[in-house]
Amino acid sequence: MGSNPIFPTINNTNVHSYSSISNHYNLLVSKKQSYIRVRYSVKNLKIIKLLYRTGVISNFFLNKQRSVVITPFFYKNASFFKKIYNISTPSKMFFLDKKTINLINMSWKSSIIVLSTSKGLLTNKEAFKLGLGGKIVYIIK
Repeated sequence: MGSNPIFPTINNTNVHSYSSISNHYNLLVSKKQSYIRVRYSVKNLKIIKLLYRTGVISNFFLNKQRSVVITPFFYKNASFFKKIYNISTPSKMFFLDKKTINLINMSWKSSIIVLSTSKGLLTNKEAFKLGLGGKIVYIIK
């Protein structure tokens, strides 16, 4: 029996959930849709809560079909954040320390970097306040 093309069978969901959320968001913005459904998992929900906290998405809710419905943040009928870039992959990981995060905070004012740290998923500004570095997951522009 083959896998479903919408929700393909993936053996290691920990590796692919970061790219899954970013791909769904980028598809949502490029097609100018008002919402999109994403498969529910604890890891996906943590990422979605971070995106909500930073203002990338304006709303999300769980529905009965075990999926999460995401609504992007729109400003003047256009999505404010245009794209989420995946940076680290399972085969190539990029890390930032506190000094580098400080430089990025000064030079990239409107971009958000999502880091995987020992305290969980944090933005570059939150990680700098806590004095942490971490693995780059996303760059949101």
